[in-house]
Amino acid sequence: MLKIVIMGLLMRGDNHGYKLRKVIEKELINLINVDNTSIYYTLNKLEKDGYVTHTSVTDSKRPQKNLYSLTYKGRTEFKKLLTENMTNNKRPLLNIDISLYFIDLLENDEAIENLTNRSKELRKLIYILKLSEKEAKVKEANSREAVIFSHNRRLAEAELEFLKDVINSLKG
Repeated sequence: MLKIVIMGLLMRGDNHGYKLRKVIEKELINLINVDNTSIYYTLNKLEKDGYVTHTSVTDSKRPQKNLYSLTYKGRTEFKKLLTENMTNNKRPLLNIDISLYFIDLLENDEAIENLTNRSKELRKLIYILKLSEKEAKVKEANSREAVIFSHNRRLAEAELEFLKDVINSLKG
C-alpha cells in the first residue's frame, strides 16, 4: 500500500522523502501507518525497480537532500496498481474477526461488555467521521476527503449494526 501512496504523491510532483512523510502524516494518517524507515526503504526499492529516480539538491543552509521523481515506467506502474487496487474486492482483515472466532472462550457477560465497549468507540468514531465529512464538503463539494470520510463512516455504521446483532444473540 505504501508503494501506491508514494507513487501517487510523486504523480502530483517531485518531492523529498521528508516532505512525503509530512504529507502522509497530515493528510493520510487515517489511511496508512508509516515510519521514516519504511518510506526510504520503499523509495529505494522503487528506484531499484526503475519507477523512481532522484537528484541530489543542495541548499546553502541545509545538508544535501534527494528529490524524487516518478519515471514514465513509474507513472505507468502507478496507474496499473491504482486500477488493480480499485477493482480488487479482497476484504480488509479486521481485528474484530479474530476476537469473534474465539468469542466462545469468554463468558457471555465478558463478551457482551467488550462488544458494548467497542460499540461505544464506534459511535464516537461515527460522530467524528460525520463532522469531518461535513467539514470536507464545506471546503469542496465531492472532495476526495469527503468521499473517504463517508466510506469509513458507512463501514463503521455497518459494523455497529452487526455488533448489535451479536450482542443480542449473546443475550439471547
